Amino acid sequence: MNQADLEKQFFIGAIFDNWTIIGKPFVKSTKQNNWFVKCQCCCRFKTIRDVLCWNLANGRSKSCGCKGTNDYSVCLHIGKIIGRWEVIDKPFQKKVSATYWYVKCRCTCPLQTIREIICRNLLNEKTLCCGCIRKEQHVGGYKRISPLAVDGIKFCTKCEQEKSVDDFCKDNHNRDGLNDVCRTCYRFEQMYNKYGIGEKEYLEFLSIQNNSCGICESLETGTKVTNNFFVDHNHETDKVRGLLCHPCNSSVGLLKEDPSVMLKMVLYLLKNDPTLIVDKSEIFNLINEIKDKLNENQNSVWEDSYLAFNGI
Repeated sequence: MNQADLEKQFFIGAIFDNWTIIGKPFVKSTKQNNWFVKCQCCCRFKTIRDVLCWNLANGRSKSCGCKGTNDYSVCLHIGKIIGRWEVIDKPFQKKVSATYWYVKCRCTCPLQTIREIICRNLLNEKTLCCGCIRKEQHVGGYKRISPLAVDGIKFCTKCEQEKSVDDFCKDNHNRDGLNDVCRTCYRFEQMYNKYGIGEKEYLEFLSIQNNSCGICESLETGTKVTNNFFVDHNHETDKVRGLLCHPCNSSVGLLKEDPSVMLKMVLYLLKNDPTLIVDKSEIFNLINEIKDKLNENQNSVWEDSYLAFNGI
């Protein structure tokens, strides 16, 4: 549509709802080259604004916002309830990134949350509550929504047990500064997400290993950070091999999971430290067990290491 046709439709004095055209159509220096026209609103504010011609023709722009406040005052009167929100004040304009109409509401949940909500979102039911419905569905009951610590005791929403606040990690998003899940449950969640084993599989591994490390058979985890053993897995296939204490788990990683390097380390200690006290029968039993495993896996690395050990 050229300028002549636009001037016929959007002439000075033409009225579109609350807008009255007071200037000729013009193109703003934008990438889209859209046509605008200067309009004045008939409200008491007498707002003058450049309005897009397309919006005037389609009725997408009807006023400077004054028409909205009249509509919102009728639709969102004090005492009006939408979802769980109850309107407790008159609509008002507020400028954040843009100017919108807001209304102050109070949620009818036990928290009685008061919040300023965009009128359009409230009427379109884009917001129905302060978030209490989702939390109730998530944890199975309102009483368990972000349970706060009381007298050094906090309720874990995972295992549903009351524990000391020392058993919870820090979380600045909660009002009491603590996570809703205890350290044990949180670690099992991380373990499942990373290794694919949960609490049940972890306890099965632990039972097979007699509640000890899979290598040194220590009953201690070797760290003060957690009371759980570390999950040892193949970094290429992600297959879980067992549970190890912190020193053994770190050693396996530092030795690059290479059995030949581990055997060379043993040989190095025996060769260069004559004062080292060792149980030869235990070492030869381990050698025989290693030999059986290597034969099962059809591994050819065994011969040199075996001859080296027999030469001690």
